[in-house]
Amino acid sequence: MGFNYGKAILGRITFSGLVMLFIFALLVLSAMNTGENLLYIVFSGVFGMLFLSVLAARWSLRRVTVYREAPYAVCRGESFAYTAHIANRKRFVPALSLRIEQQGNPSGYVMYVPAGHEAAAAATTCFQKRGVYRLPPCDLVTAFPFGFLELRRRYRDDVEVLVYPRIRPARMNALERASTSQFVPSRIQGEGDEYFALREYIRGDDLRLVVWRVSARLGTWMVREMGVGNTRIITFVLDTRRVDSPDFEDTFEEIIEITASLMITLLNRQYEVGLLTPTDEIAVGRGAGQEQRILDCMARIVPVESDAHPDFEEQIRRRGNEQSRLVYLSVDPAQWKKGNFVEGVPALDPGDVIYA
Repeated sequence: MGFNYGKAILGRITFSGLVMLFIFALLVLSAMNTGENLLYIVFSGVFGMLFLSVLAARWSLRRVTVYREAPYAVCRGESFAYTAHIANRKRFVPALSLRIEQQGNPSGYVMYVPAGHEAAAAATTCFQKRGVYRLPPCDLVTAFPFGFLELRRRYRDDVEVLVYPRIRPARMNALERASTSQFVPSRIQGEGDEYFALREYIRGDDLRLVVWRVSARLGTWMVREMGVGNTRIITFVLDTRRVDSPDFEDTFEEIIEITASLMITLLNRQYEVGLLTPTDEIAVGRGAGQEQRILDCMARIVPVESDAHPDFEEQIRRRGNEQSRLVYLSVDPAQWKKGNFVEGVPALDPGDVIYA
């Protein structure tokens, strides 16, 4: 496999380069009009500097490769750092004064890369939308040695980054309201099935759940962990079928963020959470591995056609008999106020979701 030496792009003359060209033109006219040997000597020196700028910049970028390492996944709208490795494949000549630019914005700088060696530079970028993306092309720019001329090469690679939806801690109010219309067998035995355990206070918890005596004894706030409805196993049913709405794309992304935020909040509270969509299914589970599976799926979810998967309702009905509470989320605003999408399955209204 060959090295990626990038694509050469025409450089640009800097402001100082324009000044030198103006001086060079004046020297040429003066030398031709006066015939002074001193002017010819100065003219030759300026010409040599301009010629050396082009030659040195070209040799600095010659046989230089760039490959990048990025995080596996990031959240949308958040800047993240990646590492650009600049390798100098020349045998004798070093690469000097290299600047990394991405979409016209400087993002990293390396002063000196010896022949046969490589250097690393940190750069940053940001994705504003959820999905799977490749890192955008980057330019390697040099103005060595005098800054009169900038030459650049463009590099592309196949580094992919998963962009997760934005995750925010959510309160349980919306799920508690949606739980009133569904009953499933409880897994918790003993006196009452709402209480689960004591845990440390998390920002957004109801202060009425604080156990003051235990908190005073331990020196940290402790709260009663309460179940949502009557089970700690919840499967989110996310209907990704298209609807006829001018704001469909924005509403779809909002529903994705709400679903992901609720699921991650429940996982952090030791619930077992699963996901069902027309095209994907994640079995209920808990822990960090389950969180990554859910977020990976959320990053890749795309809308499906409205007439696709006509058996989706039947899948939901079959799930209603399992030992898991179902919560239905739809992109269709007409479903939000109905209370039940399929018999026994509550439809969650996004307007009820409050972030901590």
